[in-house]
Amino acid sequence: MTSPFSGLVLGSGALLASPALWAAFVDGSMAMDTAIVRLVVAVLVSWIGLSLLMSLLDGTAPETPADEVPRALPGIDGPIPVRGAVVDSHDETQSPTG
Repeated sequence: MTSPFSGLVLGSGALLASPALWAAFVDGSMAMDTAIVRLVVAVLVSWIGLSLLMSLLDGTAPETPADEVPRALPGIDGPIPVRGAVVDSHDETQSPTG
């Protein structure tokens, strides 16, 4: 379940209540207590909606085993050996001049 105080919930609630907040704090055409009640309701609606969305999306994630062993080459025990890249400014195909 999503936290009701997460940034996503609070931000989407503020976005939903932004016309009421604008009318209360900028225009002055709405009472502040009405705008704050609308903000609280918008945050609650956002929290419920995002929690439902997250629960639906959690059910679609593929199961990944935590103790999966890395693949190995035949005849080699353990993970595949990896060598680092060699960066050299000289070309190996050039013959030394002397």
